[in-house]
Amino acid sequence: MLLVAVDSIGHAAFMLMCVLWMHWPRRGHVMMLVLGMTVVLMSVAGGGLSTTVTAQTALGLTVCIGFVLATRAMNSGLSKEQAAAGPQSYEETPKRIGGALYRFMALFAMLIAASATTHATIWFLPDVQAGVMAQLNDRLEATSSRGWGGTDRYVTGSRLGNVRESILSDPAAVALRGFAETKPGYLRGNVYDSYSNGRWRTSRKWIFQSPPGSGVRRVAEARFLRPDGVATMSLQIADDHLRQRYSMRIGSVEEEVDPSIELMNWNGVEATDIGGGRFVGTVEIHGEPSKGQKVFLPAATRWIELAGEGVGITPHGLLGYGVDVRWPWVAGVQEFPPAEQLGQEDREALVRVDSEFQSQLKPLTEGLMDGVKTNAERADRVARFFKQNYEYSLDPVSVPPKVDPLTHFIQSRHPAHCELFASATALMLRTVGVPTRYVTGYVMDELDDAGEAYLARNRDAHAWVEYYDEDASRWLPVESTPGRSYLSMQHQEVSLPGAGGVGSDEQTEDITRSWFAPILSWWASLRATNTLVTLFRWLQVPLLVFLVAVLWRRNQTKADDQRSVQLAAERRRMDRRIRRLGWVRRPSETLHTFASRLEVEAVASPSGEELLNAANWYREHAVECYRGAPMTTSLTRKDVSVVQT
Repeated sequence: MLLVAVDSIGHAAFMLMCVLWMHWPRRGHVMMLVLGMTVVLMSVAGGGLSTTVTAQTALGLTVCIGFVLATRAMNSGLSKEQAAAGPQSYEETPKRIGGALYRFMALFAMLIAASATTHATIWFLPDVQAGVMAQLNDRLEATSSRGWGGTDRYVTGSRLGNVRESILSDPAAVALRGFAETKPGYLRGNVYDSYSNGRWRTSRKWIFQSPPGSGVRRVAEARFLRPDGVATMSLQIADDHLRQRYSMRIGSVEEEVDPSIELMNWNGVEATDIGGGRFVGTVEIHGEPSKGQKVFLPAATRWIELAGEGVGITPHGLLGYGVDVRWPWVAGVQEFPPAEQLGQEDREALVRVDSEFQSQLKPLTEGLMDGVKTNAERADRVARFFKQNYEYSLDPVSVPPKVDPLTHFIQSRHPAHCELFASATALMLRTVGVPTRYVTGYVMDELDDAGEAYLARNRDAHAWVEYYDEDASRWLPVESTPGRSYLSMQHQEVSLPGAGGVGSDEQTEDITRSWFAPILSWWASLRATNTLVTLFRWLQVPLLVFLVAVLWRRNQTKADDQRSVQLAAERRRMDRRIRRLGWVRRPSETLHTFASRLEVEAVASPSGEELLNAANWYREHAVECYRGAPMTTSLTRKDVSVVQT
């Protein structure tokens, strides 16, 4: 339902806005503002601009205020055009509230309402946004590997068959280029942890408290990384764009960039992850921005240098946000993948198997596990089972209607491609309690004709599995596709500045150690949403003081003014009564002039008698206002009741 609501409302509003613009290309239509605000607010609510409810509320409030100001500007311009064209009809109902005071009151009310909405959202809707984003990502990743206008896209692999389509779609087209001393090997770009109905999905998220210490559970797809300093590795083609280094060994809870959230399921175990093994080398990867915004990296990446800001990492170790893929990125690779401690909730999700596959796969898998003691041995048994009993093929296979492709593969044992081998391996290992995840990416092992760069082409798209090794507390690869062997970067004796080697002082100088490092860190951690939140939060105080002062002064009336106050109240009451008949007194029109106009209009109006009574009342009221005698209550109220409608 969430997916249908987001798609329907957002796209329908955008399409209607385009239709209105085509019909009124020069001046537009006021409904375009409403529709545009709806589209933006749907993006804000879906989490496309921030990961915190407070920031999203501030952004949404900004859009609403902009909508109000734009509407006022359009109406003001329209009023000026009508005034220039001739006298306007005053039978239309005008604004009832005006003046700077009431505008300030409206703004103050919006701020208070925004704060209340924020707290209500935090308490009652903690997981709705995450559900929307997860469903949207599933739909986007499940589309064809062909992009807009026939442009090739990076491999995703959410739907079984997507990797095969990527391989067969212009097989020789280059997807990635890499510069390294040895073959970069397997580069991961997508990780999935939940399978059903022929699709892999990602259900694992970061769990936060927002605000910190509140105990309110929220989830997010990525957490922001704090840069360790400026990049120290030179690129193949020198460029002056800003690059920074980020650690891929996920840091401690205290290193959170966003102070409005508190990470609860931190899964790093740096205390036992002494360096991640020896340093292997670096690889400089050049992507194709037209293919997508993905970043492909070796599984054992220790750090990465890239261009971008607000870089976010997912629980599966993917860089999902904030990377400027127009520029190459450099990965420092070590011997082992990052160490990680699985929580109970994550472990349960990563061994979950639908009952349909549980009954088919568990007996088969248990028959392969005689004498095994470790997860590494279990993974090796399953991989050997497929390599010894199955064949690899990219030929299409007809799957019976309403039958899962994986079920058909297991039952028929037909020749298949890597997706089916990897998917079956992941689920088989789960049936015996081994946490697994499904990975797709590219195998980069081809050297170009010049012998300078390694290439990953469309035909090098691949799927494999990572299983959790309990002894090492790491995710390790398992390759079960016949004819394939897992390939990773090999160790080279190199001296690299800032990456475990020894370089010159000039090369290894870290900007984070300079005297202005705290200023840079504070500036880098600031986001536009935080500024808006702070502005709205502190703007409420002076607004409240101003409104209290103005209202206090307005209520400090002298005894001599009580008569004027009562007369004004009677006049406003009469104005409301006569407005219901369709007549409004102009701001510059005196009471006597308005009474004369009512008498003229009473001749042809079906409410002639009421208009004449009202005209008499306005004349008598004008006399009461200016003669200074005590007000006769019966006189002022008598005709008010007569013209009630």
